[in-house]
Amino acid sequence: MKNVLLSIPLHRTGGIASWGQKYYQLYHNPDIKLIAVDNAPNRSDKAGLLERIASGLFATRRVLISIKEQCKKNKIDIIHTTTSGSIGAFRDYLIGRYSKNHGIKSILHCHYGNIPLVLKKRNFISWLIYKSINQYDQVWVLDRATASFLKNNRSVSADVKLTPNSIEVRPNLILKPKSYKNVGFIANLVPDKGLFELILAVKKLQNDVVLHIVGGGSIDVVKRMKEIIGNDMGNRIKWYGRLNNDEAIAFMDKIDILALPTYMGAEAFPISILEAMSLGKLVISTKRAAIPDILTALDGSPCGILVKERSVEDIANAIDWCITNNSIADSICIKAYEKVYHCYRTDIVYNSYLENYKELLRK
Repeated sequence: MKNVLLSIPLHRTGGIASWGQKYYQLYHNPDIKLIAVDNAPNRSDKAGLLERIASGLFATRRVLISIKEQCKKNKIDIIHTTTSGSIGAFRDYLIGRYSKNHGIKSILHCHYGNIPLVLKKRNFISWLIYKSINQYDQVWVLDRATASFLKNNRSVSADVKLTPNSIEVRPNLILKPKSYKNVGFIANLVPDKGLFELILAVKKLQNDVVLHIVGGGSIDVVKRMKEIIGNDMGNRIKWYGRLNNDEAIAFMDKIDILALPTYMGAEAFPISILEAMSLGKLVISTKRAAIPDILTALDGSPCGILVKERSVEDIANAIDWCITNNSIADSICIKAYEKVYHCYRTDIVYNSYLENYKELLRK
């Protein structure tokens, strides 16, 4: 049995934490044992820049000590660390250097989007990310654009692997025809998720479309959201507040369309899109990071609708098209379900992780 030391956020919430905690709990293989160390900083969600830097440095020291302790207690064959980029690349560099100096195979698992854009800026952060990447044997990324960029980049010596996220998908889902008049936004209430543009798009439509908003946000964002919704609150536009994950998925089963017209800089691989596809829902989103990959069907055709970022008109037109062409929209939903079942199902994705481990250990 080979030991893989997994550096993940064990005590926080968010995309990387959700992925890491699920992977650590669910992955079982007789040839691989996962040993987890917590790399999450101790700070509040409203931390300022100085607190973020200080907590990050403390977390870096703690995780390095934990890794060294585990390497003394166990024969570690691979160190697999997750990263969200930015200033966290300093920690990634130190972990990579430790792995290289001690002859331990290493993986840097990137869980953030727009990596090519970040690296093209040629500033301190991009330099630090390049330095950290080149300490590792493998670099795992979420989208094809990043994989292609890094593989064709002479400054990158690591072996680049395309490794998507995953969800549980129930087999043999029976899809029923939909009216496409119930639209859902299920995410944190962040303007860069395209929330306000989506609200304005629904208000612009001259039909009986209802927008269902699920998520919590800051006082300022909620206030601004209510101002934009105006008299439509509780009628054409309903807000349900924050729901836990199980409640949100159950709610998603009641809608026709999941709309996530995001333009967040750090958007990477929205799990909500996979969840909607697994339930046979139509997804409207943008060309951010891995989203175009996700919304390309097995036969190369679209299995979702991509709209322009920040475009109220494009969002409104996409919703209206679904209503007018509901039979074609139904066929897109079938392709979406097939895509998530054959490409993003947990057992399939975890098997690809295992193959990457085995390839690394053979070298």
